[in-house]
Amino acid sequence: MQRDIGWIWDLCLKFMYNGEYANSLDKFLKKNNVKRVLDASCGVGFPAIDLSKLGYDVFCSDGSGEMLNMFDKNAAREGVKIESKKIFWQDLSKQFGEEFDLVMCRGNSLPYVVSWHNEKPNLKKAPAEIEESIRNFYSVLKPDGICYIDLSPRESFTPKLTHIIEEFEYQDINGEKITMIWDIKHDLVNHIRIWNPEITMEKKGSNIVEKVNIYYKAYHMRHSELVSMMKTAGFKKVEKYVDLAGESNYDIFIGYK
Repeated sequence: MQRDIGWIWDLCLKFMYNGEYANSLDKFLKKNNVKRVLDASCGVGFPAIDLSKLGYDVFCSDGSGEMLNMFDKNAAREGVKIESKKIFWQDLSKQFGEEFDLVMCRGNSLPYVVSWHNEKPNLKKAPAEIEESIRNFYSVLKPDGICYIDLSPRESFTPKLTHIIEEFEYQDINGEKITMIWDIKHDLVNHIRIWNPEITMEKKGSNIVEKVNIYYKAYHMRHSELVSMMKTAGFKKVEKYVDLAGESNYDIFIGYK
């Protein structure tokens, strides 16, 4: 199996989340009368597949074909039919009108706007691209729609967390003992985030060990900058640090159109 970003992120999610998050998200969406959802950074299908099973009308988009390939496999395995398409955030308004109750861009995806397919991204272009993406999120929402965006937690902007080594508890998956370590660096002066996950897989009953290591550089976006951009795009209210049970990895921001 090819060890691309779709495979890697699918594996990461198995370490990061359980059913608690989808249940708490469901309660939040029902409270806000959400029925039709655009998951604009659907990745490998979390939480879009869960939302579809719960009865939401979900459309999935992503800018990565590798992510969408894994999404198709996961949706088929779960017996869920969800329309999906490769669309960059800056092009959403060319594809849709004001038709969604919710636009989601989660998983700290937004800061990687210029990074996913570029080994040497020009991060100076990131703020303008992010701003254009948020304008597109706003434009495809219904007049009373909401936008869900999350970012690295506020603690990641403190000097004591400029370098983080996070070791996840190992898991047994498909006959393999899998361990994962995230090496994350934050340059607070130049607003750079470096994500370097290392995955080790050991087949049970053998001495075969495989290691996978990737490296991504992104724009380390300040929370105040996101809020400002959302308000400039037209959101009349931006709620910061929304608490959803099961989400301990990112800080959540909700924009109300």
